[in-house]
Amino acid sequence: LGDVLALAGDASDNIPGAPGIGPKIAATLLHEYGTLRNLFAQADNVKQKKRRESLIENAEKVLLYRELVTLDDSIPTNKMTSSTLFQGMSSLRMSSFDSNRLFDFYKRMELNACQNQLESRLRSSGVNYKPPPSPEEYKGVPF
Repeated sequence: LGDVLALAGDASDNIPGAPGIGPKIAATLLHEYGTLRNLFAQADNVKQKKRRESLIENAEKVLLYRELVTLDDSIPTNKMTSSTLFQGMSSLRMSSFDSNRLFDFYKRMELNACQNQLESRLRSSGVNYKPPPSPEEYKGVPF
């Protein structure tokens, strides 16, 4: 999977990949050549000219992307501790929160999609929710 992500790119991690190569082409090339290193070693054998050029020109970058998409597995699991509060999956549910405070945070950080989603969920859940006042509502307030 890491080879495919490095070659095709991964938008969620801002990995651009090699230009002109998407997930299907990446999977096909890796199926044919086995690994990313083998693919670059035999890039001259790729039949499609633009694809071949893209692989040759971007080989170093794609190998760097491969390192970037690799998860660090050197964390010693025997050193990890589990919280005594953990009582199973249901204990991970979010307790009540101050929706107005969260809404205000989203607004200040300009997280408009999060703000809209929160507002929609609060309305549909029936929670007593009042959005913060708009600037027009402040016009008559003497500061």
